[in-house]
Amino acid sequence: MKRKKAQNKEYGNWILETATVFFKKIVQELEFNAKKKLDFFLGRLKASLYIFFVVCFGTVLVMLAFSELIQDRMVAFPWVGKLSMGLLLLIIGLVAGKKIE
Repeated sequence: MKRKKAQNKEYGNWILETATVFFKKIVQELEFNAKKKLDFFLGRLKASLYIFFVVCFGTVLVMLAFSELIQDRMVAFPWVGKLSMGLLLLIIGLVAGKKIE
């Protein structure tokens, strides 16, 4: 009887150790996958923020160019540089946004 109890206790300990190792492996795999997904998400978020600021800056430059165009009545052409740079930034931002999607 004592021998059977000792065997059952050993068997129970073996099951507990095996389950512990198994669940530790599962937790490690889940942590690895979560970290990988989080890094991917943060990378996309960072890229999206950069694109957002590029598009906003381009829009502001285009608006400044048009306000100078309206004020100057096309006598002088300082607005051409702002307009071309703003449009270039808008195009870069939109193309990069499409690449991320």
